[in-house]
Amino acid sequence: MTSPASTLSDEHTAISSLIRLLQTEQAKLVAADIEELPAVIAEKAAIVAKMSELASHRQLALMTAGLALEQNGMEQWFAQTGDDAARVLWQELLSLAKSAEELNRINGKLINQHATHNQNALNVLQGIPVGGNFYGANGKSMTKPPTRKLIIG
Repeated sequence: MTSPASTLSDEHTAISSLIRLLQTEQAKLVAADIEELPAVIAEKAAIVAKMSELASHRQLALMTAGLALEQNGMEQWFAQTGDDAARVLWQELLSLAKSAEELNRINGKLINQHATHNQNALNVLQGIPVGGNFYGANGKSMTKPPTRKLIIG
């Protein structure tokens, strides 16, 4: 039987790589360097898939040992085995996961800011007022429908 702790080192490595990648993504978002984001996103997806696979192995080992699949299952396993080195690695892993979650949250906000900026720029180009004011003081619509010119040729 495989130990639930057998994947912890690989999980630690993967989450550390994810954090470095999230920091890179954040720097690119702040600098509005969006050309390289697709490669970052692809690499991020590969790391997350690997992390999911490792977590599945750990959960299978917990299930085989008759323990809960959630976080308390690992705590139960530590209590049974007394493996303090694995417990320290597990605690570091949980801490890194929280850091990754926060970085991902911030990156999501940055992405939303870029999307809002882009939508506002499109609205201006289409003659739609920015800020959601669709009616003027006279009660008439301020939005202009897009004009299409008929091309006969």
